[in-house]
Amino acid sequence: MAATAQAGFQAPMPTAAPAPRAAPPAAPAIAPAVAPQTAAWGEAPDLWAFAHRAARSPDPAQRLEALYAARECTGLLAQQDAMLADLWGAPDAGERQVALQGLLARCHGFATAGKQANLDMLRQLDPPSSLADDLARASRGQADAQTLQRLIRSGSPVALGHGLLHAATYWARQQGLHPDAPAAAAYAEAAWLAACELGKPCGPQAWQSQWRCIQMGGCGQPWAGAHTAAEHAQIAAWRQHIVRAVRARDWAALGLGLL
Repeated sequence: MAATAQAGFQAPMPTAAPAPRAAPPAAPAIAPAVAPQTAAWGEAPDLWAFAHRAARSPDPAQRLEALYAARECTGLLAQQDAMLADLWGAPDAGERQVALQGLLARCHGFATAGKQANLDMLRQLDPPSSLADDLARASRGQADAQTLQRLIRSGSPVALGHGLLHAATYWARQQGLHPDAPAAAAYAEAAWLAACELGKPCGPQAWQSQWRCIQMGGCGQPWAGAHTAAEHAQIAAWRQHIVRAVRARDWAALGLGLL
């Protein structure tokens, strides 16, 4: 079964000579074709205000978005001095420092509120909820198909992204693929690109894009890996398949139907 799935990934590639390398696609910057039901935290300019508003929301998806904002800001503030020291003399240090200062600006409200207010905010945003429990199970690799379905349709861009990435591992398992197999990695990339198209913030100003810039450099570059033209075509086809399946709630097409 593994050989079949692996061959399926490589089938479009020519056999006579290697395909020329193509530039990574710009798909992460695509505007979402389907607006999420809740506001995404990843591009909010003032994350304290974002979290403060969401703390009063009865919507668990909105509260989950705000919880991630609060966790990321409090974590960033706790390690900002060490991060600035690590960037001293690093490649692309100027761009990476600009990205770090930009994230700190988004977290300014948390910095001025102080540690106790931040802890109070985290407690207010993190009461027990079925959505948070589902996400925790997925993060531990313990989510079943129904759990992943709930994450994908929850309306939270955070939950959508996690749900699709974990659904990709289900797909790889059903194909008999090792998690590190090229086809499994390519399908996971397609799932991530699909999440971007469906509402997860992935543009150049998204938090995760700026965080990647700080940690790894390559600021402003697409997230997609270097692939041949044929590999790009296969990933694009998988991405379209995943997007169509999510919009149609076709769980079987995502490998989540009969598990």
